[in-house]
Amino acid sequence: VVPWPWGTLGAREDLAMTQHPHSRALLLLGVLVLPCVVCWSPSRLSAGCEGRGRLVVSFDLDDTLWPIVPVVSAANKAVEEASGLRGALVQDEMKLVRRESHGGDPMSYTHLRKEALRRLLVAQGHPSSPGTIPHTAEDLFTTWLEERNSESEKLVYSDVVPCLASLADQGALIGAITNGRGDCSVIPSLAPFVQFQVSGEDPGVFPHRKPSPVIFHAAMEKAKALGWSGEPSEWWHVGDCMDNDVTAAQALGLRTVLLSRPGLDGENPFSTKPATAAPRRGGEIPRRDDDHDDDDDDGG
Repeated sequence: VVPWPWGTLGAREDLAMTQHPHSRALLLLGVLVLPCVVCWSPSRLSAGCEGRGRLVVSFDLDDTLWPIVPVVSAANKAVEEASGLRGALVQDEMKLVRRESHGGDPMSYTHLRKEALRRLLVAQGHPSSPGTIPHTAEDLFTTWLEERNSESEKLVYSDVVPCLASLADQGALIGAITNGRGDCSVIPSLAPFVQFQVSGEDPGVFPHRKPSPVIFHAAMEKAKALGWSGEPSEWWHVGDCMDNDVTAAQALGLRTVLLSRPGLDGENPFSTKPATAAPRRGGEIPRRDDDHDDDDDDGG
C-alpha cells in the first residue's frame, strides 16, 4: 500500500480517498489517478492500448455526487407545501407499509412512497378504491421526485463537474449506478457527461439493488453497447459505501474508489428500517451503517 496525502493506493490499484479540506477529491480522480493507472497515457482512455475498448468510470450518486440528506429534506418540504403532509409523517407511514409487507413480495422505494402517500391521503378523507393509487398521490410523488432531482442539481459537490469534464475530455465512458431515484439525465450539470445509468428501481433490475451483482451486470451491458471491451480491469467504480460500492464491484473484478465526504458520519434520518443503534452519550449521532442498504430508501 502506497500512502498518499488523501488516502491510500493499494496493490490492486484500488483507492481509498478521503476528501482533504484543501483538495478536490474527484477532480484529483479525473486529472491524476486515471492517467496514472493507464500507463500515463490519456489517449488510453478512449482508444485503448492494443485496440482495447474504452475505459469506464461509474459513480454512485447519493452522498457521492451530492449530499442526500438536504436533497431529500427539500423534496419532503415540497410535498408538505403541496399537501400538508409532513416529511416525518410520510416516513413513518413508509416504515409501517414496509413492516406490514414483510415476508411478501419485495417493494420498491417508489411503490413504498406512493403507497404511504395514498394511505395518508385516504386518512385525510380523499376518496380511493382498494388497491389503487389516487391521482393526487401520483402527483405528490411526481412533486417529490422533481424536487429531489432539482435539489441534487443545486447541491452537486464542487469537485464533481470538473472531474467529469476531465474524464470526458480524455475519452472515458462515464456512468452512474444507484439504488435510488436520482436521475442524471434531468440534472443539467451532469447530463452532458453521464452516458449511461442504472437504478435499483429499474424494471429488470429491481429487487436486485447494490450490492447484488445483477445491477452491476445491467450496467455492464449498457457499457458494452457504448464501446467498453468487457475487461473488468478497464472499469473503475466510485462510491461512498464499502459494501455496496467497493466490495460488490471488486467481487466482479472492477477497480474501485472509496470516497469519504466530510460530515457524513450520522445515520440516515430517512431510512425506512428500524434503527440499529441508539445515540451515544452526549447526543452524539452514531455512524451510519456501512452497508448503506437504506441510504437510498429516500430514493423512491
